[in-house]
Amino acid sequence: MRFKKYIVCGSMIAVLSLGGLIIGNANEKVTTVDGKDVISSYNNLINKDGIEHLILTENNGITLDIYRDRNSGKERVDYYDENGILVERSIATDFGSSFLTLSQYTNENGEWDYTLTKTLPPKDAVLENKELMKKSMIDGYFEEEFVNGIYGNWKKSNTNGSLVQYSDENNNIYVDSSTGEVVKREIVSKGEVLRTLDVEILGYNQKSVDSIFNIDAPFIKDSAIVENKSIRSISKGLKIEIEDNSNVEYDSSKGIG
Repeated sequence: MRFKKYIVCGSMIAVLSLGGLIIGNANEKVTTVDGKDVISSYNNLINKDGIEHLILTENNGITLDIYRDRNSGKERVDYYDENGILVERSIATDFGSSFLTLSQYTNENGEWDYTLTKTLPPKDAVLENKELMKKSMIDGYFEEEFVNGIYGNWKKSNTNGSLVQYSDENNNIYVDSSTGEVVKREIVSKGEVLRTLDVEILGYNQKSVDSIFNIDAPFIKDSAIVENKSIRSISKGLKIEIEDNSNVEYDSSKGIG
């Protein structure tokens, strides 16, 4: 399956009407707190300078692994299917002026095939990308249901590790007690976790920008590339196909031409 992508990542979470109550372990000490603690922990994360990193996992196993550097205008999105196999890796550069996409798919003969495509988006899409890349990607995934509804009461409890859990009807928010930063959000309905978002801000001294935003960067899934092939050998053996859509009429409501 291949996608034509013109727009960098915004929020891919639809607005949900979720019900259900999160019930902690009976042996845990649970207290009720207002939203100030959660807001403070979220701000501790989002106000840091560095490379934003978010892993979104659906309850069926489909996963998005996303990095964004608002300073250099680069973004990487790895999309894995429910079996942990890479579908696409897309790297945006120059604030979304171009995309380099590695696709892995089965061809007409049922064999695994690969393409490496450089896409030049429509001019209007490039302008939209430049505005999007100035914004926090993590904020885009949190603000709809988390930030806007955060002023209610939350149930606070300690986990077995160093994490503190805050729960309301729709969310479990986990805060690292050693840093005071939000590290995970679970979107829940009737006690079932629908989506998990693991978040962090990587300091520029932890990983270089070049290593993260490289087509050969390591994967988070061991089964990402089929047939025991290496990403380096695959990318080196592919000729880059050019898709110049700079003059294509752009539909901003769909993010495609």
